[in-house]
This record gives sequence, C-alpha cells and structure tokens, in this order.
Amino acid sequence: MRDTFNMNVVKFGHKLKLGRVRLNLTQTKFAKKIHSNQKSVSLYEKGRILPPLKAFVKIISLCNESADYFLNDLRN
Repeated sequence: MRDTFNMNVVKFGHKLKLGRVRLNLTQTKFAKKIHSNQKSVSLYEKGRILPPLKAFVKIISLCNESADYFLNDLRN
C-alpha cells in the first residue's frame, strides 16, 4: 500500500512539473508565485513530499487545473 502511495505522489510531481513547464517558469519563479522556495518545488516534482494546502491551492490556480487533476492518482 505504501509503495502505491509513493508511486502516486511521484505522479503528482510529474503533473506539477508538466504544469510548470507549460507556464514556461523555472522552479524558482514558480516557487515565488506559490509563496514557496525552489527546493520545495524540486521535492514536490520529484515526488518526495506533497505541498501544504495553501501552496496546493495556489498551484491549481496557477496551473489552471482542477484539484481532481492533481489528486485523482492519490485516491487510488
């Protein structure tokens, strides 16, 4: 079960990176827009950690995606 969750966090990170790249933003610029830092964005994209709720809300708004788009894989 834990391995499945870890794989799904990696999928979240991949979706986040796709969104950031689509916006043509560096990790540093993306981090500033979500009130975070480059190191955290890197960890989110690598699937090492999930962002806190406030950052997540900013991410879905900035990427113009639904919460379901990012979270769907985490539920399975």
